[in-house]
Amino acid sequence: MRHYSDNLINSDDSIKKRVLDYFVNKEIIIIILEGPDIIKKVRRLVGESDPSLSSKETIRGRFGIDSYKQADIENRSCRNIIHASDSQTTFEYEKSIWF
Repeated sequence: MRHYSDNLINSDDSIKKRVLDYFVNKEIIIIILEGPDIIKKVRRLVGESDPSLSSKETIRGRFGIDSYKQADIENRSCRNIIHASDSQTTFEYEKSIWF
């Protein structure tokens, strides 16, 4: 859970439970992409964090079947299908966790 530890430190217990239920003991595939402006390009390809707000030309827009609204109604984390670092600093931190 180190990946989301900064976000969870000041979160209430229900948010911590949502994240733990969604991520712990699940299979994942991790890749690193490289190239000029790669973070910006990948974020454009991935789409909005809320799949329901993502363009159909993005991964989340095409394959996502969830929304923040529905996740809140069901008291769970949004199943947004893919993660992408939002900055070089975040990438370096996440890379240190996974590799």
